Amino acid sequence: MKSIRAMKWKVAAVLVAACLVTQPAWAKILSIPFFSQLDPRWSNSTICATVSMAMALAYRGAPVDPPKLIAWLQHNNGYTWDITSPVNWEVATHYQGKHWLQYNGVSTLGSPQQIAKDIDSGKIIISMSKRFWIHWVIIRGVSSDGKAYYWDPWDKTPTQRVVGDGWVNPGISTRVFTVIP
Repeated sequence: MKSIRAMKWKVAAVLVAACLVTQPAWAKILSIPFFSQLDPRWSNSTICATVSMAMALAYRGAPVDPPKLIAWLQHNNGYTWDITSPVNWEVATHYQGKHWLQYNGVSTLGSPQQIAKDIDSGKIIISMSKRFWIHWVIIRGVSSDGKAYYWDPWDKTPTQRVVGDGWVNPGISTRVFTVIP
């Protein structure tokens, strides 16, 4: 009886170890807070880039929400005349005079493995989306199922969306930031 129990525990231990080995070591989802651009407190269908930036700043601990960021950007030359990328990303990283993030520039969205490497190296990615002609979302990371996820500020509630869903796909334009320790 004792040897059967011991054998069952060994089998269970091997199965658990096998499951742990099959989990990608690069899986990581950031705890980025969600803001909706359709929230009635600040609803505006044209502020997806600002709302995505507010999520990135809030993740870094900034005392921010979309209307606070909008007001601050308006008073600090934080908007551009470029309708495809209306936020002056460099200015936004210095919200309220503190350097929350380092703006690295324009890039393209990589594979889930590349997204995971970027996140592991302290990157935050705001990506274009094809949901509308001009639309911005924030990448949250890659889970153990090997899929990359994002928040879309057009959603009214936090909805886990998957990179590769036809709206946000590898190869699409991004804005990349580095977390400042």
